[in-house]
Amino acid sequence: MAKIRLDKNKPMSYSEFAETVQRLAGDRKSIMKSLEQQLRSYERKYKMSSKEFYALFEAGKLEDTHDFTVWAGKYYLYREAASQNVGGQQS
Repeated sequence: MAKIRLDKNKPMSYSEFAETVQRLAGDRKSIMKSLEQQLRSYERKYKMSSKEFYALFEAGKLEDTHDFTVWAGKYYLYREAASQNVGGQQS
C-alpha cells in the first residue's frame, strides 16, 4: 500500500504534499481492487466472509494469529477506502 513518508530533515512543501495526496487518491481504485483480491483469499481459506470474520475478531472471539491480525487490518483499510467513495470520489 502506498505511503507518504515525512522526514523532519527534508520537509515537504505544501504543493509536493498535495500532489502526493492527489496521486494516492487516484490510486484508490487499484488499491481497493488489490484489497478485494486479498480479502477473497482469506475468505476462501477460512470459509467465512470478511464481514463475519471482522465481527468475530472485534468481539474477541478469535485468536490474535498473524493471519487474523493481517486480515483484520486489510478489511479495516478496505472499509475505510470504500467509505471515501460514498457520494463520489473525494479529493
